[in-house]
Amino acid sequence: MSYGVTDKGFILKTQSEILKELQDDLKKGFGNDIILDEDQPLGIIAGVISQAVSELWEAEQASYSAYDPDNAFGNGLSDLVQINDIERLQETSSTVTLVLHGDNGLLIPAGSACSTDEDLDGNKIVVTTIEDVVLQGAGVDVAVVARCTCAGQIKIPANSIINIDSLILGWDSVNNPNEGDEGRNEETDVELRIRRKRSVGLGGQSIIDAMYSTLYNVPNVKYVRIYENDKAGNDPITGQAPFSFQCVVDGGIDEDIAKGIFNTKPTGIPSAGNTEVIIYDSSNFPHPVKLTRPTEVDIYLDIVVTSQAPVTPTLADDIKANILDYVSIYNTFDEIPVNELITPIQGTLGVKNTIELKADRTSNPQKSYGDIIAINFNEKSKFTTDNIQVRIIT
Repeated sequence: MSYGVTDKGFILKTQSEILKELQDDLKKGFGNDIILDEDQPLGIIAGVISQAVSELWEAEQASYSAYDPDNAFGNGLSDLVQINDIERLQETSSTVTLVLHGDNGLLIPAGSACSTDEDLDGNKIVVTTIEDVVLQGAGVDVAVVARCTCAGQIKIPANSIINIDSLILGWDSVNNPNEGDEGRNEETDVELRIRRKRSVGLGGQSIIDAMYSTLYNVPNVKYVRIYENDKAGNDPITGQAPFSFQCVVDGGIDEDIAKGIFNTKPTGIPSAGNTEVIIYDSSNFPHPVKLTRPTEVDIYLDIVVTSQAPVTPTLADDIKANILDYVSIYNTFDEIPVNELITPIQGTLGVKNTIELKADRTSNPQKSYGDIIAINFNEKSKFTTDNIQVRIIT
């Protein structure tokens, strides 16, 4: 068998194959009676050499694959995609809007720190304000954006930032009425490969493909779906006007997305959507560009499980956490087969059987096994622990 660079690509010689070759060569030189057990001197030497040679083969394979986006990894992949004018997305911090109260005229400088209560492990989320604000007295809300001190995809629940960490006399209270905007982790190799493949459509003939590629390259965009109505009547699914298109986009900034749409849209074809941004062309003429921001749809679950006594005190919370972890890897814009939700429940330590599972878009869920929860074209599903009810039977 041929190894190394071949007409079929790079064929790696494994450590077991290298070790077998070394053992055969030793037998040719010293006779078939030599002892090559892995705990004997010659066997140990052969193992050490095979390991070192194997690492050289792996280094050669990595060097060969460094020019193949499907196989390159790490810094090699980051360097390779720059050929397509793409850079790996770095981690960003979650942000949240805070509401402050305190003495009239009091300056709260940028960098002032607030936090959540500590969790059971002693951890807490700390955020710092990004600009100076002046308080306006009791009863007057003053809003300011704050950024998490730790980068990454950190969820900041609503009404969780309640502690003032910076000692400023006259600053009375802080809160976040709404949940924060999650940051992102550094783009993985898999995510970067997918984004690169989407980006190559920019040079293609399809306007739709080029638009997908442009929008997916907008920072922090997580999802794009483009609906085109090329008929003379209103679209029966989206309701958009004849001969128009609609971009449903999750993540990113409205202005950045609108610029991407404007730069790739077909001339004379209007955009549809629930959000409008004015974009100015090179001659400073205004153009309204529309896009659609998806609406979150709360999903409610009622669950009944059996468990052997004694019941773990955290079993209900463990079930909820497993469900949230499970759905986090799925596309929140897809319909939801109720059957799939049983997997994280049964995978929870302490659960014997799932007696009942109902899920729906309403607080009194009725859909069960075999049913589908519909998610409309301009919606995305949202699961929270507050909307998951668990009853345990022993």
